[in-house]
Amino acid sequence: MYKVVVVEDEKLVREGIVHGTEWSRIDCMVAGAAGDGEEGIEAVHKYHPDVIVTDICMPKKSGIEMVESLRKEGNHAVVIFLTAYGEFSYAQQAIKLGAADYLLKPFSDGELEDAVERILKQNKERTETEEKNPECSLIKGDKSKYIMDAVSYIDENYANPNISVRSVAESLAISEGHLSHLFRKETDFTFLSYLTQCRMRAAKKLLKDHRYKIYEVAEMLVRQDDVTVIAIKDYIKNPKPNGYRSYHMILEVPVFFSSGKTPMRVEVQVRTIAMDFWASLDHQLRYKKDVADPELISGRLKHCADVISQTDLEMQEIKNMIYGDGAQPQIKLCLEKNTEIF
Repeated sequence: MYKVVVVEDEKLVREGIVHGTEWSRIDCMVAGAAGDGEEGIEAVHKYHPDVIVTDICMPKKSGIEMVESLRKEGNHAVVIFLTAYGEFSYAQQAIKLGAADYLLKPFSDGELEDAVERILKQNKERTETEEKNPECSLIKGDKSKYIMDAVSYIDENYANPNISVRSVAESLAISEGHLSHLFRKETDFTFLSYLTQCRMRAAKKLLKDHRYKIYEVAEMLVRQDDVTVIAIKDYIKNPKPNGYRSYHMILEVPVFFSSGKTPMRVEVQVRTIAMDFWASLDHQLRYKKDVADPELISGRLKHCADVISQTDLEMQEIKNMIYGDGAQPQIKLCLEKNTEIF
């Protein structure tokens, strides 16, 4: 289920979008709402939404300024701008920021749902195409034969822990320096950053393959030679008192900037889709204000957590009976940057 953050300064409009939109119909849920751009940034940091629906003209910080700040941070959530003004300058700014759509208020019933559904479908189809042909999405346009041969070599051998710019250069019978220069000149990547992107795409593909168990996926991720394990918390074997289950890892991975490679820590959470849906409800219970009877809801969530765990195990056993020794239900990956140790 996709998470949505709504940012709108007019309370009635905001509540209308949050409560009057058929989010469940398009596999979405509202994770949070805000009344201006500054609150919107806080909500995005807190909820990490897939979609941001925001007004443009707001106090303190406009929707344009908010999205500019988020883009500079590296946030790539889908953005849909709402405005009562049809000036072309707003549309121009929205396009520059990579807005997925631009709706004029008041919009008709179903228009917002249709826009979100269409955009998410397009993104899903594009992601599936990129996973089948990663080199097509990463290296675009006419390139030299050396670069195309290097890309083909990397795509076929990225899992080899010994692959390096030297081994690829030797396969092409050119120098390491020349290959590195060509990569920087003809693509948006250094050699190492492209190799890392290939490995990350392969990891994401593994996460969608439900033949693998959570522990197998985790082991595949940390097997990469440029990933260092800092800490592990196994909340599947040892659930939290409230029923929370997930497999957490603090990893150190290389991030490539124009000034060079910098090691950064990320938190990786691996869990089943059912576990992830439970976690999203528990998060809302903890942080949503004015929840009626939170103790009752907490107790029901604990019961659901136990049922989900048992259901996951039973589903795995059924799958094993059909296909042989298989995996848990489909797995979900969550990433957090610059995290503290648990």
